[in-house]
Order: sequence, then structure tokens, then C-alpha cells
Amino acid sequence: MSDTTVVYYTDGSLDKEIEEFCVGRLIEAAYFHRTICVSQKPIGFGDINICVGDIGRSRLSLYKQILYGVAIADTKYIALAEHDVLYTSEHFNWTPPTDRKFYYNINHWLVDWNTGQYAYSRRKVLSMMIADKNLILRAVKDKISLLEKNKETSKDFGKNPKSYRAVAFRTAVSNLDIRHENNFSRRPKSNNRCYNIFYWGKFEGHRNEQNDPVFDR
Repeated sequence: MSDTTVVYYTDGSLDKEIEEFCVGRLIEAAYFHRTICVSQKPIGFGDINICVGDIGRSRLSLYKQILYGVAIADTKYIALAEHDVLYTSEHFNWTPPTDRKFYYNINHWLVDWNTGQYAYSRRKVLSMMIADKNLILRAVKDKISLLEKNKETSKDFGKNPKSYRAVAFRTAVSNLDIRHENNFSRRPKSNNRCYNIFYWGKFEGHRNEQNDPVFDR
């Protein structure tokens, strides 16, 4: 079994069609990894399901759900997974070279669910992060403490070099971050737009036909 646990978290607000589309691919991409699902409503997949109840949709609830999942994981590394992202097995199979940094996969494209248009913006985002379990635990507890004191903090880990360091890595095949009507984060600006990218091809075919893309065989 892998030394990386996938911690999937959702607030239950995602459109059912998109949710089922993403979950199907997550199950395939994370096949060799233990998966812990933390949700606000009961869901039916994963090795362990934690239902935290209706705690709302906020930065604080997001961190609390991450904390619940990471705390019970029994592997050295954690890969975070959000409900509106299409992941590849290559991403989950990547292993951090050190335990002291947060690693973010910057090979991820945004894709508009309705139009199928891809857009690229080089960013380190939480849904693409893999790191040592104990490092994440310390950082997420710090975030929760700050928010409970009504202090501002960035959404992602490692962006403040005084306490933690964030480092980029890049897989050969990209993950896809689906843009829809109810994204938690805002849509970043990008001048790099197209309708056909390496490996995925045209997104419209995956969305309309609901065919599984071939994951890194």
C-alpha cells in the first residue's frame, strides 16, 4: 500500500453531475492509496468516511474538515483532494523529497464546465498540495487558531516563508480544476486559453459522453 493517504473534503454544495463525474475519476486515480473522505453529508465512497455535519461553508470549516481527515491518517504523506478537481494517478503517486516543505503541483489547468475552455495560470493551490502529515497538522492547527481569533490568514499552506515554505513541482500530465457556478475560490486571470490540451484533448467529449479518460497506464 502507498505511503500517501488521499484526504478528500467536500461541503456538499457541488452540483451532483459534476460531483459524480469527479468522484468517479478520483476513485480510479487514487486506486492504490487509502482514501479518507470528510463531508458535511454522508457519502458512499472511500476507505473511511467522516461526516462532520452541517458546519457551513467557510475557510474555517474547510480547515476543520482537513484536520479531521489528516489526524486519523496513518501514512507519512497526505495528498489533499477537493470535490471539483479531476486528478491523475501520477499526481497521487508523486512523493515529497523532504518532510519540511509543502509541495504544490503547478501542472493544473482550469476548465470551464459549460464551455470546455481550458485556462492556465501558474499557481500553488490547496487542492494540488502533497506534504508530510505532521507538517500539515501543525499548519492547519495554526490556521484554525488564527481564524477563531478573527485574524486573517491565507487559504494555502506555506505561503508565509517565516513559518513554512511552499515549493512547486510538476507532473507530466495535468490535473483539471473545474470552474462552475459555485466555486469556493475566485477565477484567476489567464491569457493562456484553448480547447484542447495534452492528454485530456477536448473536455467536451469527457463531459458529454461521461467516458473515463485513460489514467497513466
